[in-house]
This record gives sequence, structure tokens and C-alpha cells, in this order.
Amino acid sequence: MSEYYGDKNFEMYLSKGIMYSVPKAGCIITKDVSEAMILERIKISKEVSYTVILDSRLVKYWTMDSRNNNMKANAYVLVKCAAIVIKSKAVKVMWNYAIRLFAVPVPSKVFNELEQAQVWVEKYK
Repeated sequence: MSEYYGDKNFEMYLSKGIMYSVPKAGCIITKDVSEAMILERIKISKEVSYTVILDSRLVKYWTMDSRNNNMKANAYVLVKCAAIVIKSKAVKVMWNYAIRLFAVPVPSKVFNELEQAQVWVEKYK
């Protein structure tokens, strides 16, 4: 097993101790895609916890089933912290509120810039 995975929906790789998950442009994140992302992240992790950045700026949208699936505890197996990068500033505010409201089991935060997310996850490596 390598430290890279890619299919028609997303790519996932390790770089400098950070696990990146990058859905492809126009991808619709369904429950199946979300579950595949979680399973591949666990495989690539090889039983090591990593900081994770989900760069979803090019995602078309997330289905309700996928969002509900992402809030389950198994989504955080082998995750030290999770940063999500999105385009919308308004959605960023709502997601950061939801993260606090639903008590996510690892430090998590939503950003609009990849560089900001990279700086934030460094303290959890």
C-alpha cells in the first residue's frame, strides 16, 4: 500500500506529516464517497494518527447523508486534528459553529485558505 490514493472522486496523500484529502473539481460528496474517503484515509495511515486537511474548495456540494456520516466518531479514527478548507466565508462560519455545537472528538476548524489550515494543523503534529 502506498501513501497515495486517487480515484474519479478524490485524491489522498501524505506530505510532511499531514494527510491531505482533496475531492476532485465538481465532485458531489455522497455518503458512499464520504465513506470511501474515510476508509482510504485509515488504510494510508497504517495505524498512525495524522493531522488531516480536507481541501474541499472544488466540491460541487455535500449531500445530507454524507454530512451526517461525517459527524460519526468513526470518521475521526487515527485523526489528531481536522482542518477543512472551503470557498464560502458564510459556510465557514456555519461549519465552525456546528463543530462546536456537535462536540467533534478532535480539534477541528474550517478555513477559506489552505495556507491558514496548514499553519493551524502544525501545532497538532
